[in-house]
Amino acid sequence: ALMVLINRDLGLEEEPEEINKYFAVEFSMSMLKPLYAVVSDVFPIMGRRRVPYMVAGAAGYALIMQGYARVTTLRGLYAAGVTSTICWAICETGADGLLVQLAGGCPKKAM
Repeated sequence: ALMVLINRDLGLEEEPEEINKYFAVEFSMSMLKPLYAVVSDVFPIMGRRRVPYMVAGAAGYALIMQGYARVTTLRGLYAAGVTSTICWAICETGADGLLVQLAGGCPKKAM
């Protein structure tokens, strides 16, 4: 569905370099996962370091996915893509930390 939006609705089928640039910028936000992990460790929400960030990331991702339906410009595509990747990475980083701590036998620290 995203490729239909990019190619047909935004008219980028003749501009593969723009498509490549978009995906490079979008996926580069995943490289910041260590930063998201540090934030969740340093700033717990209601005493919890993983679950609130997972919930916030998942909720943000769901909202941004709805925003893709309203994208009509390349600028809007960048905004939706970067924001969705950040939300997904925050959720995934929380889940990774949770699983590592549960496997290490620290269920109280895991939440």
